[in-house]
Amino acid sequence: MIYFDTSAIVRLVIPHDWTRSLRSYLGRLANLRWVTSVIAVVETNRALMREGATERELAIGGRYLAEFRKVGVTDEVVQSAIAIPSRTLKSLDAIHVASALEVGAEVLVTYDKTMIKAARDAGLRTASPGLDESRS
Repeated sequence: MIYFDTSAIVRLVIPHDWTRSLRSYLGRLANLRWVTSVIAVVETNRALMREGATERELAIGGRYLAEFRKVGVTDEVVQSAIAIPSRTLKSLDAIHVASALEVGAEVLVTYDKTMIKAARDAGLRTASPGLDESRS
């Protein structure tokens, strides 16, 4: 399973410097199931609207979101999110990390640097296609 946070989903919809790298990376992992938290549905739509997405882009976002298996915000996910030791990780980002752990994701795709560190500290592999290359 490949877990996406909202920053990665938005990059699939609204072109960014990293979009081509992200799509290429996903093409290599086509056999993995896409997973996100149910909170990403709200976050993605709100982020797309903040970025001035067109009706077409909002529809594309909806189609992408429909492809994801959604992880609910269960008591277990909440307790796991609370237990993440990072002092700088925001609440919804903690839910993303906890959700990725809950489903046993092989990789968490995100462009949030604080989430990358917290996820790696929790034992998750992360990917940020395009961003990774720009740091090289």
